[in-house]
Amino acid sequence: MKRGGSLRSRSPRTAGRREAIAEASVQALERDRYRCQAVGLVAHECSERRGVDPHHLISKGAAPELVAEVANLVAVCRRAHDWIGDHPEEARELGLYGRWGDDLAELARTRDRRRLR
Repeated sequence: MKRGGSLRSRSPRTAGRREAIAEASVQALERDRYRCQAVGLVAHECSERRGVDPHHLISKGAAPELVAEVANLVAVCRRAHDWIGDHPEEARELGLYGRWGDDLAELARTRDRRRLR
């Protein structure tokens, strides 16, 4: 089977954006010491031993300029990440999920307040 067309190369702008996201992700994981930030907030059996992923508080599609912001990323395990996706309203009350226009510093304060309970 012959393939029609050719592969498109990434534009320098897209490549730069991907590099910025990767750098912000590493910084967020290091800031959180590679530990799930949903512990103490979400009742889950943490799968941290398998590693943690950077989670965007405010999704990429809703806020493209926040994609590479370190403050918009937190480290969470896969189970917590899945829970956040399945329970956006509850996650928002815990500071683990945001919407366009939300203040990232306020989301962090919410996580801290809720974790102390």
